[in-house]
Amino acid sequence: MNIFVISLGGERLKRINYDYTLIEGDTDKNINPMIKEKMIRKHNESEKHFINKCGCFSSHYKTFKFIVENKLNNIIICEDDAVLDSPIPLEDIKFPNEAVLLGAILDNPTNYREPFDDKNVIKDFSVGLNKIDKTKYRWSSTYAIYYPTWELVQTIIDEIENSTTKLNHTDLWLCKTGLIKFLHYPSVFTHNDGGNSCFGVKRKIYKNYLRI
Repeated sequence: MNIFVISLGGERLKRINYDYTLIEGDTDKNINPMIKEKMIRKHNESEKHFINKCGCFSSHYKTFKFIVENKLNNIIICEDDAVLDSPIPLEDIKFPNEAVLLGAILDNPTNYREPFDDKNVIKDFSVGLNKIDKTKYRWSSTYAIYYPTWELVQTIIDEIENSTTKLNHTDLWLCKTGLIKFLHYPSVFTHNDGGNSCFGVKRKIYKNYLRI
């Protein structure tokens, strides 16, 4: 199992508790031009927020390309705020031949501004792999995702490059496309950004959500 960590460096890397290969995150100096051109921009969105959004997506795209170019299988892509907290060893998890969320936030399926604290959703989960039910919730966060084969990663690249619709935050885009079909419960990785998010105060505003 190879784990790639996307990071700009700094204090977050000190909290990582597993072996990994570092992928340097993209900044305003090296964002992929195609990603920037395809990225949606809201009329009231600040330049900093837009660049951070593009940089995050560009970093994942770069990692996808590296996986395909080197024909790598059994890959986990983490962001540098992912801490390993697995209930069982990674090598004992029976992964399907599908991409799997190894940690995520669940929100209202139709409106992020509406409260979502439906504990019945988690009651329906079995320990281990669960197929994502888009009628009951939608997910966000890309801090830890398993990809079984480089061929599956290629389908994500194809969708990015050939889609005529605008890109968005990496997690929102992946959720909308349905390219990630499973999640693992409970989380294999937990999210710890030290209270320093690149995207501001969203989770302070929208208080009702679930972490798996």
